[in-house]
Amino acid sequence: MRGPFRLATAVNVLRRAETAPLLTHEPANFQFSMEAPGGAVELDVSQRGPGADLQLRVLGDAADGTVTDLVAQRVLHMFSLTVNGDGFFSRAREDVHLRRVLTICPDLRPVLYPTPFEGVLTAVLSYRQSARETSAFLGNLREVCGIAPAGRPHAQPALPGKFTFLATPAKLLEMAGLPRGKVLALKRIAAHLVGEPDLLERLEGISDIALSRRALQRLPGINRSIALHLLQFAYGHPDLLLDSSLLRRAVKRFYHLPDLPDDKTLLRLSQPYERWRSWWTFSLLTANEMSVIV
Repeated sequence: MRGPFRLATAVNVLRRAETAPLLTHEPANFQFSMEAPGGAVELDVSQRGPGADLQLRVLGDAADGTVTDLVAQRVLHMFSLTVNGDGFFSRAREDVHLRRVLTICPDLRPVLYPTPFEGVLTAVLSYRQSARETSAFLGNLREVCGIAPAGRPHAQPALPGKFTFLATPAKLLEMAGLPRGKVLALKRIAAHLVGEPDLLERLEGISDIALSRRALQRLPGINRSIALHLLQFAYGHPDLLLDSSLLRRAVKRFYHLPDLPDDKTLLRLSQPYERWRSWWTFSLLTANEMSVIV
């Protein structure tokens, strides 16, 4: 890992709709499950304190060497640890507006979906829903068709991958409280992704934002807004400036503007973070939401 990172801050972001925030200067631990070849595994991620090494244990009967390597790479991606963040943090510490953001969410790197398909599930279910409603949807999804890690009876089930979701009857998903329209949209997307590698996986190696956005919008039910959400939160393109009303409100607040910023103002304020604009976006959005919750 290069540059600052606090697991406690990342856990607060991941659990912001569920539990009270952790103290970010203390040790942190995060347990969750992930679908993998052969079933699912439980992951135990811990850090003794800010800037300390990240410790990862992969638990369960499916945790052989190949699976361990695969999920370790997903965890590195999930916490943006494959990116050297020194360039962003050195600028943010000199910026009077971003300094306040870093105080609310210290050493915050973008927290991404571990896989593109999990990003699609969450993005579609969260579209025009509150964070708490989305959290309830995902909990119901885990309960209905989540994969429990073999050998870990008390672990939370992992969110389903594309094949598991496709095989789950739509009626069962609707009975679990998922909106019918979103269920059908996700079913159509999963059907388009049959194959190895699928479209979502192929896009992981493409840095052209416009090309990736157009490819995502060819999937049924993926509009421009959801496509940009995925490029920011699933693929982690570092220089994406998200077009979001929530971002405009966060910028107005932290930059002490009298009105919501227009496009030119957003471009001007984000210019010092060229090549890091998605980190700038993520930091502002998250600090705005977290400080309201607290």
